[in-house]
Amino acid sequence: MARAHGVPLTHVPAWLEGRSSTGGGKGAAPIPAYETVEPLSDDALRDEALPGPAPSQGAAEPVTAQAAAPVAVPPKPEAVRSYETMADVGGWHDETGCLLILVGAGGAMWAATSAEPVGYGALLLVPLAVYVWLVGRRQGREKERLREAALAYVQEVAAAQAAGAKVPELSPELRKLTETPHA
Repeated sequence: MARAHGVPLTHVPAWLEGRSSTGGGKGAAPIPAYETVEPLSDDALRDEALPGPAPSQGAAEPVTAQAAAPVAVPPKPEAVRSYETMADVGGWHDETGCLLILVGAGGAMWAATSAEPVGYGALLLVPLAVYVWLVGRRQGREKERLREAALAYVQEVAAAQAAGAKVPELSPELRKLTETPHA
C-alpha cells in the first residue's frame, strides 16, 4: 500500500515475506506490486471526511500538481557489484597464517629436542604464513575500497528514493551497509 502511494519503504525483512534469512527465494507471501496512484488533494480528503453534499465554494482553486522531473536511479557501478560478491569472503588469512607459524615452530622444536633434523623443514611454513597474511591484507584493503564505493552508491540510491524515484530493492550485502553505523 505504501509503495502504491509513493511512500518510500525502508526495508522489508525476509521473514515478513516468508523467505529464508539470507533473503533469497521468492517467498511464501511476497509483497504484491500495485500501480502508482496520485495522492489525493487536501480538498478531496476534506470532502471525503464530511458526510453529505460537498460544500460549495465560490471560485474553484486550481490544484497545482508538482510536475517535477522524474529522478533517475543511479546505475550500479562495477565496484559495487564486486563488493557484493566479496563482502562475506575472507577472514581466514589470520587463522591460517597463525596455524602455519605454530606448525613451523612446532616442527622446529621437535627437530631440536629429537635427533631428527627433518623437522627443521617445517620452518619453510613460516614464509608461507607471511605470504598468506600479505594476501589477506591486500584483500582487506581492496574490500575496504569497494565498501567505500558501495556506501556512496547506497547514499545516492537513498537520496534518489527521498526525491521520489522508484528504486530497486538492495541486495543483502548493501542492506547490511544501511543497518550498520559507519564512520
